[in-house]
Amino acid sequence: MDTPPFQLDYAAFARELDALRARVERTHGAEAHAHLRKLGRWGQLCSLVGYATAWFPNPLAPVLLSLGMTARWTIVAHHTRHRA
Repeated sequence: MDTPPFQLDYAAFARELDALRARVERTHGAEAHAHLRKLGRWGQLCSLVGYATAWFPNPLAPVLLSLGMTARWTIVAHHTRHRA
């Protein structure tokens, strides 16, 4: 049996994603988008500084690496799940 378990209509899927994006942009202003981008940038900065200082033994590098990952995956995901 060579048939895949389901067939995906890619064009319809793309239309649904476009409609979803338009709805989110209508219901949430630029402030919410800017806030999420700011949180993402802080996470990236923490990761960057963590990697930059990880070459010598210090307690700051693992903390910053952990904070960077948490900021990108947990904080942004939390706001996204609350439809921000």
